[in-house]
Amino acid sequence: MFIFMLLLFVLASSYIFIGGWRVLPPMLSIRIIYTTLFVFLTFGYLLAFMFRGSLPLWFTNFVGVVGPTWMIAILYLFMAVVLIDLLRLANHWWRFFPSWVTANYAKTKLITFFSVIGLISLIFSWGYYKFTHPTINRIEVRVDKPAMGDKKELRIVLASDFHLGNVIGKRRLAKFVELINAQNPDIILISGDIVDGDIRPVIAKNMDEELRKLEAPLGIYAVLGNHEYIGEYARGKIDATIDYIQKSGIQVLKDETLDVGDNLTIVGRDDRTNRNRKELHELTDSLNKQRTIILLDHQPYHLEEAEECEVDFMFAGHTHKGQIWPISCFVTRMYEVAQGYKQKGNTHIYVSAGLGLWGPPFRIGTESELLVATVIFN
Repeated sequence: MFIFMLLLFVLASSYIFIGGWRVLPPMLSIRIIYTTLFVFLTFGYLLAFMFRGSLPLWFTNFVGVVGPTWMIAILYLFMAVVLIDLLRLANHWWRFFPSWVTANYAKTKLITFFSVIGLISLIFSWGYYKFTHPTINRIEVRVDKPAMGDKKELRIVLASDFHLGNVIGKRRLAKFVELINAQNPDIILISGDIVDGDIRPVIAKNMDEELRKLEAPLGIYAVLGNHEYIGEYARGKIDATIDYIQKSGIQVLKDETLDVGDNLTIVGRDDRTNRNRKELHELTDSLNKQRTIILLDHQPYHLEEAEECEVDFMFAGHTHKGQIWPISCFVTRMYEVAQGYKQKGNTHIYVSAGLGLWGPPFRIGTESELLVATVIFN
């Protein structure tokens, strides 16, 4: 699958390169600059990913932002070039281009080239704004369970997919923390992908200093996501990642259950990347079902299992709802719930699009979100 996707990427990039080459003035210096820049953008991220263990952090940080951005640019450039070529082909047969277009074809191509670049830049600017201005979604969940002492309601802030690393650094994390604390949560729950795979930039940037500022009287709890398991630095070293997160004041539940307060139990399921993780019923069969049970599971598969195991509320992330249009159109068809709320029997389910994101710092057709859930006890 990786080789197939890489081949598609190279073919699409080559198609775009040829389209741009046809537009440029026939000046050697311009074409050398164009070729050098195009090759670096196309293959730099791939090489940095393959040899990230031996490259300096400043370079991987730089390429970690530029590379994924270029990958999305390739997607939109490819769609634009295909559309332009289809119009040119149609005009060959039906001659519908006005005379001012065909009279100076070289100038028209250059104007089209810069118009496409400008339009994509505007789309990226809007996407960056959507990423940096998360939506706060609020839901009420009513459960037929005893209250937590004097508390008739429980205010939970639920976040997922921080993806701390090269793209999302300490400054962005500080804004995440500020936003979460501003909701005055009783408890904070994080559904995986706190780290974006490589723990090195997280340690180097002392991001634990910001994570320690999270505040909730009943505590902060998290599970692992697939990105904690990704990469050379996570593979075989997942315990080091867990230790770092826990030293930051966040308790990681890895196939564990935890009683919090009088009548609340949190079930933290390990990510399905770990093929040896426990089945959900193994974690819930022995639980006191008179307590409110909240399940954290990073990837939202087999939602019916939460209902069968009498979970009151399940929270997941992972999907990002596709993050980028038109990828979002495919992702919404891959999952029973790609983003949002659903009730199955007495089980309430919410899948978050994530507070952070993977790869390019853009939300195009989707949104970054933080969930505030008010659990109302009967």
